[in-house]
Amino acid sequence: MNTNTKLDLEEYLNYIFTWEHESDEHINSIISELNYLLDISKYHFEPDDAIEQKFNELTLLLFEVEKTVVRQTIIQYLANESAIARLLGFGLGMANLLHGEMEYTLSAWSISEEMEIFIKKLETIDFKIAEDMGETVKNYMVTYKRNNQTIAEKGSLRINTSECRVYLLQFMFEVYSKKGELDVATFRKWAHSARLVYDSKEVKDIKDALNNVSKSKDPESAMQSLSKFIASNDDQTSTSLVVGLAFLTMSYDHKIETNQIKSVAVENGIPSEYLNTNAFATRETVEKLIDNLIVTRKIVDQVLTMCEIRRVVDQISAWDNALLGGIHFQNNYKQYFHNLNHASTSFNVAMNLPYPPPTGVV
Repeated sequence: MNTNTKLDLEEYLNYIFTWEHESDEHINSIISELNYLLDISKYHFEPDDAIEQKFNELTLLLFEVEKTVVRQTIIQYLANESAIARLLGFGLGMANLLHGEMEYTLSAWSISEEMEIFIKKLETIDFKIAEDMGETVKNYMVTYKRNNQTIAEKGSLRINTSECRVYLLQFMFEVYSKKGELDVATFRKWAHSARLVYDSKEVKDIKDALNNVSKSKDPESAMQSLSKFIASNDDQTSTSLVVGLAFLTMSYDHKIETNQIKSVAVENGIPSEYLNTNAFATRETVEKLIDNLIVTRKIVDQVLTMCEIRRVVDQISAWDNALLGGIHFQNNYKQYFHNLNHASTSFNVAMNLPYPPPTGVV
């Protein structure tokens, strides 16, 4: 399974405009997730101790399970739906990344009776870890997981659910960095702007030019296409969306340095409002959150592998290795929560906000 997230300008605009007529409840919930994220950096937390403690508890439980297992027992039956549902609660949004793959999952997974107590503990581990870090982190995790299904359902065969979440994050950060706030009405207005340009010739030209950047590592042609688009497009909000994702694609997908992007942009007449420090800093925030989706995918792939193991003792050994051994889920979890804190801090610094905005449903 692919852990890479590739950005596509047309798919981004196409996905975003599907949110124009989404329910107020779902849009508010997405905005709440952003607000909780921004609020995280207001409070000092150290995730390592909480993660180590909870994974030690899992390891002790696994040891007790192992003592009840007959060494040669073979798992002969498929996991029932409730056991699968419990397991999908693990992995920092694992269910989100498996959306659309459940037919494969149901046919491949096996969970022994002895493991069901352990799986039940796994179901709550994400929330228990987040809870130990404080109310804000816990609320973020609850809201993040609640939004997973909505985000996934609005995807398509062409866009995987990781990319859907990246596009939504980039969209909200772009709006927030320009407006200094985000509510349902503003969200809908900007989503409508994506509809205005998503299938235009200019956007297709920019997309083609961005594809060329991946080969040449030279953003010159992309900047020329962007400059023409800016000059010809009267809608400033849609222009911000296009330029924002184009710059993110150059920096994240194509690894072009920020100074090079800025230099070539200035040479091609890109207005200064698109080149300020805030704009680039918010994109760095999104990149950190993209890294978290990759971390989550690594966990998912390993869980899938373990659930295809047919001998109980081998499956327990694989989980033991994942918890404390060479695979080390703990390190993935630590990276995830440190990335959250870093993303929250960097965005608030970029926006020059003395304090993050209020948390909760807006």
